[in-house]
Amino acid sequence: MKRYGICILAVFAAMTAWAGEPIDQSIEAEEGATILVENVAGLVRITGWDRPEVKVTGELGDGADRVVVSAEYGRVLVRVLMPRSSTTADTELIVNAPASSPLVVETVSADIEVSAMNGSQRLKTVSGNVTTFTAGDDLEVKSAAGDITINGDGTTSDATIASVSGDVLIDGVTGEVNAKSVSGDVLLQGTGITQARLSSTSGDLRLAGSVNSDPQLVLESISGDTTIEIDGDLSGEFDLKTTSGEIKTCFGLEPDRDEYGAGQSLRHTEDEGEAQVRVKTMSGDISICRN
Repeated sequence: MKRYGICILAVFAAMTAWAGEPIDQSIEAEEGATILVENVAGLVRITGWDRPEVKVTGELGDGADRVVVSAEYGRVLVRVLMPRSSTTADTELIVNAPASSPLVVETVSADIEVSAMNGSQRLKTVSGNVTTFTAGDDLEVKSAAGDITINGDGTTSDATIASVSGDVLIDGVTGEVNAKSVSGDVLLQGTGITQARLSSTSGDLRLAGSVNSDPQLVLESISGDTTIEIDGDLSGEFDLKTTSGEIKTCFGLEPDRDEYGAGQSLRHTEDEGEAQVRVKTMSGDISICRN
């Protein structure tokens, strides 16, 4: 055990790159090890491959101290270190990692780009954009001020997405999806969606694609239009309400108008389906259609 620890420390000391220098480092990754990447500003680009190692290339920003790559306690850590006198440095990290590894990425203002990774992902940035590919495992993405784009391959995944100020685009994700933006649009396109909860304080919501036999769809917006376009059948309970706006359907349902306000509501149970569709907006139109 002591010998292993000494080896780890030796690897830790050797695997460094200094500000302004190109980065070119590799380290062995044990099976199932979590890949943890930390950067302040610039870019983090991660691509999955079939080798049992992590390779890091790119270039350190002028304000960065160094980058350290280490492996211990079931994880591989790639971290850009900053001197106390500097808080930003546009460092570019290009990382190749085992495709099935769990992935955790944290940045301040660096963009995050992920492709060909099949394990769980936890991606977080303060003011960067996030673009990722997900396949068959859980996904969590958070950005305080940036756009989020998710691409899936149609396998079942549970996704939780949150942006304070930015648009959210989710395409090809199947399963349970929770996505929200305080100030931005939210678009979900998928197949076999089982549960979707979309919300925005100031932005439009759109859900398109196919659902399973008894989906639960909840869309809520304070100020924005809401659109649902389903491929195939959708039957069950519908509860739609807008305080100031119109409700439109393409299957013959007429909403009730508020007696003293500018809003409309529609409550309807159709056939023997077990779908539950809840849509609410304070100021905006609601449109629901089956293609």
